[in-house]
Amino acid sequence: MPQETKPVDLWAGPDTTPDLTSRHVILGPVTERTGRQLGSSDWAHVLDEPPYGCGRRLMYRKTGVEMSEPSNDYETNAMYRGKSMEPVIVAEYEKHTGFRVEPVYEYHLPESLPTWWRPHPDGKIHRNDGRGPGALEAKCPSIRGTWRTYRREGLPTSWIMQLQSEMAALGARWAAPAILPWGGEYALWTDQDGDVPEIRRDDEMIAHMVDLGEAFLRKFDKGELPAKQDPHECKACASCPWIGLCQGRQAAAEVAGAAGGHDELILEADPALEALLAQWDEFEEIADEAKAQLAGLKDRFGEELKRRGAVAIRLGPGRRLIRRIDTKGSPGFDKKRLQAEKPGVFKEYVTAPKPNSYVRIFGARGGGNGD
Repeated sequence: MPQETKPVDLWAGPDTTPDLTSRHVILGPVTERTGRQLGSSDWAHVLDEPPYGCGRRLMYRKTGVEMSEPSNDYETNAMYRGKSMEPVIVAEYEKHTGFRVEPVYEYHLPESLPTWWRPHPDGKIHRNDGRGPGALEAKCPSIRGTWRTYRREGLPTSWIMQLQSEMAALGARWAAPAILPWGGEYALWTDQDGDVPEIRRDDEMIAHMVDLGEAFLRKFDKGELPAKQDPHECKACASCPWIGLCQGRQAAAEVAGAAGGHDELILEADPALEALLAQWDEFEEIADEAKAQLAGLKDRFGEELKRRGAVAIRLGPGRRLIRRIDTKGSPGFDKKRLQAEKPGVFKEYVTAPKPNSYVRIFGARGGGNGD
């Protein structure tokens, strides 16, 4: 008789060691995952994907390395917003599409996948057209930050891989990113036809992800660390609880330092600063509303141009110009490749980073920040 495998609780408390060899995956409310496993949100770190992906940081967390700056290990406003908005986004998706979304509490990992494959889908979508179930991933990016880039350049590779990992685990052939941008018009992201975009399963990409994951976990098994990030370019470094261990104390102080000092002052209350923050929140909200309105007007101008079959229109006595501009984009520069393949050339032409100081406001209105 084969021995029954105990179901695995990926979010078990620190006193419980989950069985990561089990294919019966039970999901729980806690998102902390250590040990030899990769969750769907880990792919940004496996890829070292800008602006916050860092394989070294992921390795520190997976192996339980003691933090050199434990005060940095906090839940950011973006993380809190994403978790708290998840049920709202799921409800909006159901309302918009008419499809039913079933919570995913457990699943059986297919034999074709390695046991370290541990995504946490936000839901299983049930359609009424016979297409079979799909995976749902809820996202709530800041409309003032990353979402602008994603709208312009497309969804990041790690998001696509996250959806692919969830489709593979659930045996689904399609998935939907339910995206409700934060700070603008309260509406799900849709295509030109008003539909929530869907992504098809890509078995070739899934096979490539298995190879990437195996390569990362081979380093895990050997105790090897991925390459360091440049602390002056990687946005994850400033809030990394291992930055002192990884980059050294001097680099940590340079990244964290501002206005001539390196210490963080903790205040229980300060009427003057609180008044400034209140004003900041008020004007930031006005600015967000105005930007959202302008973006909506641009879309309407585009629709008018399309309806009239025109690329440009001049209107009125002042001949105001309304024009659609199509670009092929600008050429990019692969700095990391140059550094890896031609280190001599890179070293000859690279310049030392110049000191820079600016102010950022965190925590205002649920995660907004300004430079």
